[in-house]
Amino acid sequence: MNAVATDGSATDRAAGGSVQIVAEFFESVQWSTDPHETYDSMADALVQVLGCDTASIRLLTPAGNGMIGCASSGTASSIISDKLRSLPLSMGRLPELIRTHEPIFVDFAHPNEQDVTFDGAVELGYRYAVTVPLLADGSLLGIADFIYRDGQYTDDTLETLKGFGRILGVVVSAVSLSERLVHLRILDEVSSLATQINENTLQPTSVVMLEADKALESLDSGDSDSLKSGLERLYAASLELYKLTSQELATLQRSDAEVTDIVCEVRDFLERFTEMWGIACSLTSPELGVLATGRIRDQVMHILNEALANVVRHAGASQVFVEIKEQLGVLQMSIEDNGCGFDTKGERLMNHGILAMKARASKVGGRLLLVSTPGEGTSVSFDLPLHY
Repeated sequence: MNAVATDGSATDRAAGGSVQIVAEFFESVQWSTDPHETYDSMADALVQVLGCDTASIRLLTPAGNGMIGCASSGTASSIISDKLRSLPLSMGRLPELIRTHEPIFVDFAHPNEQDVTFDGAVELGYRYAVTVPLLADGSLLGIADFIYRDGQYTDDTLETLKGFGRILGVVVSAVSLSERLVHLRILDEVSSLATQINENTLQPTSVVMLEADKALESLDSGDSDSLKSGLERLYAASLELYKLTSQELATLQRSDAEVTDIVCEVRDFLERFTEMWGIACSLTSPELGVLATGRIRDQVMHILNEALANVVRHAGASQVFVEIKEQLGVLQMSIEDNGCGFDTKGERLMNHGILAMKARASKVGGRLLLVSTPGEGTSVSFDLPLHY
């Protein structure tokens, strides 16, 4: 490959000190849980540490039929974004790169007839560009483009940029995996929420439908007395369904990063519960509260909601006692009622709601214990690490 001699030295950074450049790159990137923010920061860091004028990152489309731009930085980034945002795999010399996994070098003053360039590149001062494959475990994940205004292109420059392609490929693979794990976690949470809401509202929903059918039968038969009492029962059943649904919605998750006071959250929830169901609740807790991330908060509120839903459905209790403690970074919480209790050796211990509470505690590194005796009420206690 021919060298392009110029009087500049911008690419000297890419021609030597590779280890130092890689270290500077990783230090410069602002890592984020948002993949797009991470890619934007990676493009900025590439311009900074490689001395190029513009850097862009394109990823293989989910369908595998093209490359789509996800980040760019530098003076030519707007041109790249506008004209070359999406590239079919057949464009230019991409088939060659895909086949060989070797970089593509473009001299804007003397381009190959297959090269994809942009109008006025030379007039704007751009000298050459290098496109390198982003590889991870031998698989092509995308490409990175580096555009230079000046500097001396050497084989060392090429090797450094190829090395960065492999590094970027590994990073892209990790970011993509993280993104998939987040999506799977969201799907798992949605599935869990759907199952919980469905179970907690299934019975009252069935009652509403049954009472509605009875009311319609009374209307058809002209029995006004039965119709009146049926409508009253329908109203009561609908009100119970509304309360349960409102209670479920109150526990929906917030951002994992958001820090909240668990004590305040629980106190507000218990007040709404008492207002809805007329069951007295008492709360014993630290005066200074207990701070936790949204992830811990979500599991606490879902467990509390499920425990109180069981009180409404099964316990026949008149009072609920909740206690919150914090010890050595661990949240300790108990929920007790003065209801009828049940035999923990029976099938009810395998109830989905009880299993879901245990699963939620385990999900964040905690544990949950349920104790109940017929005629003596039920106690649900759990420990959750606050910094899981």
